[in-house]
Amino acid sequence: MNGFRRGLVWALASACGLGVAQAQPLALPELNLAAVTQAINAGCIGIHVEGPCSCNSNVPDCVMVSYYAPTHMVSVTKDPAHQLLAEDVRALILGDEVSLGTPLAFGGSGGVKTQVDGIRTHHFWDVQVDSLPSVLFQASSPAAFATTCLCGTDNAPGVRHYESRTDPTWRLDLSSLAGQLLDRQPLGGPLGIWGNLSPLSGFIVHVSAPAAAAAIATRALHAAINPAHGRRILTPAVPGAEGCIQPGWPTRKPCIRPGTHPAQWEYNALDHTKTALFFFWQARRCCVEPAQLSCAQAVGALRGGPGEANFCPYPLLPGGFAPGLVPQIDDVTAVPELPSMPGLGG
Repeated sequence: MNGFRRGLVWALASACGLGVAQAQPLALPELNLAAVTQAINAGCIGIHVEGPCSCNSNVPDCVMVSYYAPTHMVSVTKDPAHQLLAEDVRALILGDEVSLGTPLAFGGSGGVKTQVDGIRTHHFWDVQVDSLPSVLFQASSPAAFATTCLCGTDNAPGVRHYESRTDPTWRLDLSSLAGQLLDRQPLGGPLGIWGNLSPLSGFIVHVSAPAAAAAIATRALHAAINPAHGRRILTPAVPGAEGCIQPGWPTRKPCIRPGTHPAQWEYNALDHTKTALFFFWQARRCCVEPAQLSCAQAVGALRGGPGEANFCPYPLLPGGFAPGLVPQIDDVTAVPELPSMPGLGG
């Protein structure tokens, strides 16, 4: 076909709507209140009756119970202007404010997102760290609602702790002098085979994109907890949930320890735009009166053991949930020895 014919055929096909489809930009996802609530895995709660305890005297007149509850959620996105949480969720967290921070002038793309160097893959994500409104947790399942009968709830509101797009230190690459100085700050240890907790920046090298995103989410929570070294924190977060992470969206996964081998959970853990939502869960333990236990039992929430979808340390050990204190999978050769974990597919 000569050039004239080729041009004529192309023009006719285009006029009839038969031309080659133009590449469309990827639609950026938004999660509304219902989607966020559904992303919380009730199997992580695991209300556990430990035994007798004393409420008001030396007489064992009460019962010790323990369970997990989500306290923070971290959005990881490739576009710094992208708000993964929809307007109704942001209204619950921020009130009338769309954002509590002013974006930096770094352009719409936010810099290099993924770069392959041999077998290594360089990643970058922007993040938002929020306290999870307790009302969303309580609405997620009967077991979650039953926790209000036990250790109680402070009706915690949502709080925006950190936005990486407002923090210049989050964008420091290790190839720069400033990035190398940031990497030397004592801000945390290893995250198993996910990499390192330091530096608290958005750049990471990992062969698994989901594991890299989970490591970045863990870094982001620690950045919100550690307002140091010139970091721009909106509201400092309270530590306590760093050692138990749950991939929530695009696929709801079990609760796992930071550093858990990605082969056990990474399938469909990122969407087509490499976006994800992670929850961080904190251990709760309290001595309750029998009436409180009956309240939880009436809701049908007592299972008498750890949650079937919670692979974080159990039973609860006070002070043992920081990543540096939790046993990690440090060697990829240990993968064949890991037990199979049902329910981790898609």
